[in-house]
Amino acid sequence: NNLHSIFCRLALYKIGAIPVLLNYLLRGEEIHYIVNDSNAKCLLVAADLVEHIQANKKQLPTVETYGVFRDQEATTIPDGWLDIANFFAGDTAVEPTVMVGTDDIATLMYTSGTESSPKGVATTHFNYWISLLHGVIDYGQNRNDVNLVDIPLFHVAATTILHATIAVGAKLVLRPAADPTKTLQLTQQYGVTSWSYP
Repeated sequence: NNLHSIFCRLALYKIGAIPVLLNYLLRGEEIHYIVNDSNAKCLLVAADLVEHIQANKKQLPTVETYGVFRDQEATTIPDGWLDIANFFAGDTAVEPTVMVGTDDIATLMYTSGTESSPKGVATTHFNYWISLLHGVIDYGQNRNDVNLVDIPLFHVAATTILHATIAVGAKLVLRPAADPTKTLQLTQQYGVTSWSYP
């Protein structure tokens, strides 16, 4: 849950690429399975996963490009890896020439795989449009709302809140994980009107 991962996700939507949202608690074979099953070409990871991925690159034959979401300035970026922060430095954005249709896949989210191997669940741009309307109409989201999101953005619930927040121009308070004390502090500090507590 960080701002750069949101920027990357929105950028991937816009160019018609498909983000495969990984549970950040996964390790080892769980990561390898999903990355390879989805035929991922690029793997962007949090700083605390870099060492594991570096040691297991041979297990990820589909990946051509690696990148890291730095959690602090001191984070070391391995040679040949992308520093995601650099994507958003300066003002060199160019509009893509790609047309993304409503039936095109927007994300691939994998099931927990409790009874068998995880399955990739494809969600289209139209699915997200409907869930966005659900957030705005059924929950009455508006530009005066302040939404606290401390549930994982790899999950559909947080994704629905994220999209609705952006659509209405509300404020998003983003946390890496749930913490009851911090939730109460942030609620007072920012005037939070909606929690997404697990």
